[in-house]
Amino acid sequence: MDNSRLAVAANMASLAYNSTAQLTGFTIKLYADENIQWLVGRDELDVWIVFRGTDEAADWADNLNISKTAAGQGYVHKGFSDALDGVWWSVMDEIYAQETRHLHLVGHSLGGALAALAASRCLFGPMDNNVHLWTFGQPRCGDKTWADWMNERFGQRYVRVFNAGDIVPHLPTVLRFRHAGSEVFFDEDGCVAVPTFLHRASAAIGVIRTQFPSAIVRLGAHSMERYRANILRHLEAR
Repeated sequence: MDNSRLAVAANMASLAYNSTAQLTGFTIKLYADENIQWLVGRDELDVWIVFRGTDEAADWADNLNISKTAAGQGYVHKGFSDALDGVWWSVMDEIYAQETRHLHLVGHSLGGALAALAASRCLFGPMDNNVHLWTFGQPRCGDKTWADWMNERFGQRYVRVFNAGDIVPHLPTVLRFRHAGSEVFFDEDGCVAVPTFLHRASAAIGVIRTQFPSAIVRLGAHSMERYRANILRHLEAR
């Protein structure tokens, strides 16, 4: 895992929530298309496409609809795929607007699911081996066939970060959707650890007890600022 790029990814994901976003060394462009907000960051070599999450109840109600649609390999969450369709051609225009050495797809929460699906689509294009994926508090978005294919194609280029106490990565049900990527887990003290059965069981209970989807993203463990703080503290200690 490239720690310097992980830090950039965390900073980029936080910037997506700031309407006056700027980051030293990058040109930043913000988009708001219907219910999807995203940004483009460029430096001399790389382009970063960053999808933000949402705290809108209507959006989350759609997100928790667990119907599936066919993807290049396997099946993916139809609600997430339909949301990405609404901005896909604008995203493609930015990706190919100028020559790029590396493409980074980044997202938090719902944005993490959109970034994962966007990255999977990019595997069918000319940049396939230069695509990197970074997600924070991402919900599950594909079936086992899709997840296995993503692991095979991305390897260490897909980094999925989640915090103890964040229930969003445990949605939707594991019976229908699976995670992919290299997992980085932060425990209750903000330290990188291996998630225990108790961590996963507590999250599952949290899912059952959550009655209103819009409340999910207001939990502290799910906030992008908590993710960013954990990552930067971890990297500084190395």
